Amino acid sequence: IKEGFKKLEHKISLEDPELIYANDPKGFSEAMLLKKKYPNAYLILNMLDIPWHLSTTIKQQTMFLVDNFLNKADVITAISFKVKKDIGKFYDKKIHVIYNPIKDVYYDEKILKNNMFLFVGRANDPIKRFNLVRDTLIKIKDGIKKIKVCGAENSNFGNYLGYVSDKELNNLYNSTQ
Repeated sequence: IKEGFKKLEHKISLEDPELIYANDPKGFSEAMLLKKKYPNAYLILNMLDIPWHLSTTIKQQTMFLVDNFLNKADVITAISFKVKKDIGKFYDKKIHVIYNPIKDVYYDEKILKNNMFLFVGRANDPIKRFNLVRDTLIKIKDGIKKIKVCGAENSNFGNYLGYVSDKELNNLYNSTQ
C-alpha cells in the first residue's frame, strides 16, 4: 500500500508527512502520535479484521479502538467487505474497502517441484488458523520437515524463511507441489 501511495506521488515520511497510514491496530498508537505532531496530515487507519474468536471481550476491545482511534481518523479503510460489516456494528461512519494489492506470480515449468507444503502469511495470527496446518502436518510422516513458512512471524514450526523477496516467493510458489 505504501508503494501505491508513493506511485501516486504522496510523501511518505515521519518528518512533516502529508499522509499518515497505519495498516492495523498495532500501528494505530504511533500513527496517532504522528497526527498529534502533524495535525494537518491526513490520517488513514486500516482494519485487517476483528478477531471474534479471541475472547468474549471483543466488543469492549473494538469499542476501545473506535473511541481512541477510529473516531479520530480522517478515513477508515477495511481489507474486505466482511471486515467493513464487522466494524460497522461498532462504527457508524463511512468505511472504504481497499483490498490488499496483489503480487503477480508467474508459472515457471522449469522450476523443480521439490517443496511439499508452503504457508505464506501471519502464522501466529489466530485468524489465519495456522494451528490447523500444524496439527495436520504433525500427523504426516516428516510433515514438519516438509513445510516452508514465509512471513513476519516465526511459527516455530517447519522451515521458517521470514520475509522473502518477490522473486523468491514466486520461486517458492512454483516449487510447491
